[in-house]
Amino acid sequence: MDRNRASARLSVLLRHLGCRSAGTIIAHHTSGVGSLASFHPQQFQYTRENNVLSLEQRKFYEENGFLVIKNLVSDADIQRFRNEFERICREEVKPLGLSVMRDVTIAKSEYVPSEKVVSKVQDFQEDEELFRYCSLPEILKYVECFTGPNIMAMHTMLINKPPDSGKKTSRHPLHQDLHYFPFRPSNSIVCAWTAMEHIDRNNGCLVVLPGTHKGPLKPHDYPQWEGGVNIMFHGIQDYDENNARVHLVMEKGDTVFFHPLLIHGSGRNKSQGFRKAISCHFADANCHYIDVEGTSQENIAKEVVNMVSKKHGFKDITLKILKYMECFTGPNIMAMHTMLINKPPDSGKKTSRHPLHQDLHYFPFRPSNSTVCACTAMEHIDWNNGCLAVLPGTHRGPLKLHDDLQWEMFNTSPT
Repeated sequence: MDRNRASARLSVLLRHLGCRSAGTIIAHHTSGVGSLASFHPQQFQYTRENNVLSLEQRKFYEENGFLVIKNLVSDADIQRFRNEFERICREEVKPLGLSVMRDVTIAKSEYVPSEKVVSKVQDFQEDEELFRYCSLPEILKYVECFTGPNIMAMHTMLINKPPDSGKKTSRHPLHQDLHYFPFRPSNSIVCAWTAMEHIDRNNGCLVVLPGTHKGPLKPHDYPQWEGGVNIMFHGIQDYDENNARVHLVMEKGDTVFFHPLLIHGSGRNKSQGFRKAISCHFADANCHYIDVEGTSQENIAKEVVNMVSKKHGFKDITLKILKYMECFTGPNIMAMHTMLINKPPDSGKKTSRHPLHQDLHYFPFRPSNSTVCACTAMEHIDWNNGCLAVLPGTHRGPLKLHDDLQWEMFNTSPT
């Protein structure tokens, strides 16, 4: 796209939003629901028809890959999210699975638990207060316009962009979120990103390249920035510098919904405050996982594996098990029950035995044909140390009655 075309496209975009500045988009109230009678449904690729978005809003998202909704989240909810974030920073609560990130310029020796050393928390799905954001009716109402009604929250973040140290490390390079996600299709994924305060170019607002959601996923890697780059801040290596850029100026509670292929980033925080936003990526629960080996996403996959290995002390961790799980459950997989079994040497009373049983006895969900167990040996296992014993073909029968056993009266056991 040459400069003239880019400029013309930006002018059309700004007229849609009623903006005066050629470089800034200000969020506007949603308009009323428009009639789609004169617009053919097959022309829409990125939005769903559910009478929430107006025709103009649908057309805008289809063309540009993002849509800002004014004043969507209440001040009261945002204050609650802020309070919980501060509790996490002070280490008063430690939600399971939460990742706490710091800016690359903050040395370990400077660490004192406070919001001034935390640049982001992510994966807060086990924090009941923060996860409320992902279930707010006003958020889900719009999410459904892009994913359909069967919605899953896939990735969560609360971003606390710090004042820039002078090394420009508070920037986030231009990127596409799909680079981080090993599931598809991309048109069934959307990000909801809510400003927790006034956000503009001074404190590092989002910048988007309208229409880039129509292109492919591009190769990403760390930019060669002199002052350093934050962990996992991958950027696009070959984007068109002539693309129009739009900076999203937002007020507290304004929410932007955008496509995972939309190229976007954010600039330096030149203010003295910490710029806060909360977000969640949602997807249709029918999305499927893909194997990223040999693709442009392989580099981020290896980085995630290494990070998880360090965090949890694993020497090797892969997604190979999921590859086989999908053969039995389908692509929309949930982990339902976990165990690490440390069968002790038998005391002579045969209590180390496990009676013959069916796992479905313990599970109050169905259908059984969509449930499977993966059991991995952590050492050599045989009859001597209590290997599994199975009765082939019994999966075709019904669930049988189970109860506590009187071992002395029980003559049939795995051994």
